[in-house]
Amino acid sequence: MLPGTVVRTVARGEKIADIVAEGKALTFSTGNEHALVRLASGERAIVSGGPGGISNLDDLGVDLIYGHTHPYHVPPTGPSAEDFSALEQLGQSSSHVLEHGALTKFWSQ
Repeated sequence: MLPGTVVRTVARGEKIADIVAEGKALTFSTGNEHALVRLASGERAIVSGGPGGISNLDDLGVDLIYGHTHPYHVPPTGPSAEDFSALEQLGQSSSHVLEHGALTKFWSQ
């Protein structure tokens, strides 16, 4: 996992389909995971990490992960141990992962 960075904040009124398409394109072109999150400030943002995930959620001020992508260059595996760990760290009950075009909802363990 690489430390996460905020790619950009999401403006009120942006269509979710456009945000998802942007996250997919970013992941496809870079090979790194991207996520749509809510920051402690209340803003929504797209954040990036490395091919193995996004670390330093606390440093970024993330308090909710709406969903994230997994890289296309690896076979789909479903939610990873790190995905479940992030939910636990945030006290979140569920989220979504997008792998190879398939969106899956998963719940904390």
